[in-house]
Amino acid sequence: QLETLLQSPDRAAAASQRAGVLAKTIEAEYYDKEKSCYAFSRNADGSLDRATTVYPAIAWWSGKPLLAHGDECLKQFAAHTLQTDWGLRDVSTDEKFYDGMSYHQGSVWPLFTGWAALAEYRGGQPLAGYQMLMENANLTRAQDLGSVTELLSGDFYVPFGRSTSHQLWSSAMVITPTLRGLFGIEVDAQKKTITVNPHLPAAWDHAEVLNLQIPGGPVALYFTRRGDNLEVYLGPAVGEDWHLRSDLPGAK
Repeated sequence: QLETLLQSPDRAAAASQRAGVLAKTIEAEYYDKEKSCYAFSRNADGSLDRATTVYPAIAWWSGKPLLAHGDECLKQFAAHTLQTDWGLRDVSTDEKFYDGMSYHQGSVWPLFTGWAALAEYRGGQPLAGYQMLMENANLTRAQDLGSVTELLSGDFYVPFGRSTSHQLWSSAMVITPTLRGLFGIEVDAQKKTITVNPHLPAAWDHAEVLNLQIPGGPVALYFTRRGDNLEVYLGPAVGEDWHLRSDLPGAK
């Protein structure tokens, strides 16, 4: 996409071809039929690490469905072996090497919880996405008010003693799943288009997103339920060229 914007068709084609090879390799070598999800890495001896982890959630970051067997992964992210009330463990409690106090083998990172929240939203599982989003949002009261800590125990609702209490990537995982997941907002400055694929909780009858930054100045989005319909308004208008669109079925 970047090479296309830079008007480099040869490089764009090469990047696209490489992406296709990688996708086939992931399906052929990393898909674990027994666990119905994907291995994340390899062991020192070259064998695949078959541990159940949260890490495949990054596959949904681009917004496009990249994995052929992604639905079962979404179920794993929402299962009790990875889930806590304060976020997702990076490694399942079913694994023999799980340790709730280990930096990378059982602790809860809000960063990974945010990845999983966005994956659930983009994978068509908004209830699980909202649960994970709120687990991160509630952490803004755990230590420094308004900030989100770096990592917590996988067994107890307690930040690590060595955890940075104001970790930027943790705080970003409140904002990002909210904008890109809950509201499904994507801004295309080249085409002057704002895409909205909202997944509002059933009890919400209205919502507002203020100070959305686009070229020319901030705008706001207003969401209102009217019966079975959800109406979305853009305002104030920045010129006549910007418009709204949605990928949701039946959207007008």
